[in-house]
Amino acid sequence: MGVLEPPRLRSGRFEIAIETEGLLPLPPELVRTLGLGPGDIVALEPLEGEVRIELYRQILTFPWEALAPAIRWSFTVHLLRRSLTALDEGGAIEVPSEVLRLRPGDRKVLSVTALPGASWPLLYLS
Repeated sequence: MGVLEPPRLRSGRFEIAIETEGLLPLPPELVRTLGLGPGDIVALEPLEGEVRIELYRQILTFPWEALAPAIRWSFTVHLLRRSLTALDEGGAIEVPSEVLRLRPGDRKVLSVTALPGASWPLLYLS
């Protein structure tokens, strides 16, 4: 396996129509740009009025050696307390109803924020 590089991505937003209960289809262009594939792990963190989406690939590209072991451990514990899911063959992720109820006909907005100096964007679903 080669070196995993962070993606180059611009800020934007995607309107997503929910067709299947509990299933969030990610925009194909976002999946391609982020270099995602089936089985990639996704962490979901419910916040007030939205859900933060983090990708395990982000963690793989982080310079962990720059952090003290205690900080690395606390980050790992924080990640494992979140709801974890994975990208399916069709580019969608299953979202547990306790994180966010997705019903057919719902319309959601996925906001992508590329921060200056950050290698990965912030992803929020509202």
